[in-house]
Amino acid sequence: MRRLATTLSGQAAAGKRCGSAPLPGSLAGLHFAVRDLTPVPLMKDDERLHSIVELVRRIRHDANGPLTVALGHVQLLLGDAPLDPDVEQSLTVVEAELRRLIVVLRGLDAVRGAPDDHA
Repeated sequence: MRRLATTLSGQAAAGKRCGSAPLPGSLAGLHFAVRDLTPVPLMKDDERLHSIVELVRRIRHDANGPLTVALGHVQLLLGDAPLDPDVEQSLTVVEAELRRLIVVLRGLDAVRGAPDDHA
């Protein structure tokens, strides 16, 4: 019983309402705790959707810049004087993958519901 009382007293310290009531018989009393179980309001569906759309917009915007810069540098390197065939092949692979990522980012516009801006 002492252990239960200690636990419930700790709950009181944590901000839970506690109380006690005398009991008939051999027990001196009963300690109890009451906790507010009112649900925390969740975001409404339109707020949640707006948050997701905003996150997608930021991801697309933040990723588009570095990808475009990297693609431009690869294209400049490919346009330079004759390159070693292995280097040229590697740069061509990098260029293709950067273009693929840019296409993926453009696909995020379907989630956004926005027209395609420059990517």
